[in-house]
Amino acid sequence: MFGKKTPEPTTRLRELSGSDYTIPKNQPDIRGWDVRDANKLKFGTVQDLIFDIRAGKVRYMVLQILDTPELELDRRTVLVPIGMAELDASDNDVFLPSVNAFQLRALPSYNKSRLGAKAEHDVRFIFGNTALGSTQQGGLSQTDVDEGFYNHEHFDDNNMLRRRQGFVSQTPATDRPVYHNEPVRRSDLDYNDTHAKRDNDEAYRRGFEDGQRHRAETDDEYYRRTGKHRDI
Repeated sequence: MFGKKTPEPTTRLRELSGSDYTIPKNQPDIRGWDVRDANKLKFGTVQDLIFDIRAGKVRYMVLQILDTPELELDRRTVLVPIGMAELDASDNDVFLPSVNAFQLRALPSYNKSRLGAKAEHDVRFIFGNTALGSTQQGGLSQTDVDEGFYNHEHFDDNNMLRRRQGFVSQTPATDRPVYHNEPVRRSDLDYNDTHAKRDNDEAYRRGFEDGQRHRAETDDEYYRRTGKHRDI
């Protein structure tokens, strides 16, 4: 008997793991990192990232909560908006400084097959994002939300770099720090790696040839070129 395959979500949201996308090599991939509260007490680990194939942005992290009796937490997975996470300044830890155990207990369990507008609104309600954008026209859509839904700091992935400024670059047009965590296709990454290697090899060859032309001629090379005999 074949097992029942988990259906893909009906929205443009996808799990990063198992997709043909990946985080660029020069950016931190937080999957597998420990997740802690403001007092460094461990909540769990980042199991996966949920990204938006339409916008090219990470929207949520899938948090695997650990059994933590002192916080009355049970082992299960939940969604946390990516903008609520902050990366530790040096260690591979993710902090949720504005999230408490009560909110984690109240969050609905994550189910990939039910990843849609209702799941997103349920998460939004727990974190009090009442100022977020509109839903689809004609009432609450069961499959998708519009772009205005993400106009809130809880989805601002720049918040991740408040502690780790090394990954912040400046956009000339706005002088706004940007965390480039947009997933890229693995095929594009392989293509770029191949062409970068080719370009590096070509640059090395040109540099070697230039060096050969400009370096000082040895005695042996002088005698071979002129046909003169070396005095012994």
